[in-house]
Amino acid sequence: HFIWTAPMPLTIFSNLNYELVLVEVEAGQSKGDAIQRNLPVWSLGNIRTNTALYPSSWISLDTGKVYAWQVTARNGDYYGGKSQIWEFRLKDTVPVLDTLFTSFLEIDGFSSQEKGVYVLDSSTLNIKYYSFTENATLPLKIKDGSGRLLKSYKRSVVYGVNYLQLKVPGNLEKGSIYQLEIEEEGGAIKRSPFRIAD
Repeated sequence: HFIWTAPMPLTIFSNLNYELVLVEVEAGQSKGDAIQRNLPVWSLGNIRTNTALYPSSWISLDTGKVYAWQVTARNGDYYGGKSQIWEFRLKDTVPVLDTLFTSFLEIDGFSSQEKGVYVLDSSTLNIKYYSFTENATLPLKIKDGSGRLLKSYKRSVVYGVNYLQLKVPGNLEKGSIYQLEIEEEGGAIKRSPFRIAD
């Protein structure tokens, strides 16, 4: 999932759209050189929002490779500016976590609005979390309904989707609702509720 900041001030654009280019960074290349010289792995034009989703039907990106991407803003057909160039490598996650048979407590990286209550039926809390920060270690906390801290953790995350696992305390009561908190860099806190299955 690619996300970027719109150019400012927006009022100077009457027909704002974007073009995104994604390239592979070869050994010995800088990300800037790769953007200028390499053929795109994927490109998309006439994007009307400041987000783009890499299509699952397209070729899979390789966890062993480094990629760079850049966005060009346009006002109609006219050039409006370029973003900085971002570089990333896909995290090599354990495939068994991302299956149709595993449920996840999702912590939405776009909004702190709480969703439905996740039901935990084991001692392991599987978490799906979208991080906008590259290579960070974030604090996670489990709190009870009154906000009392029950357990704290630290987990490393990379830019994009992260699959995390936490061993929950054994004294959590069935039916009671608890909160999982992730404190992002900059102090923003995302919360999601969960309860222990009866």
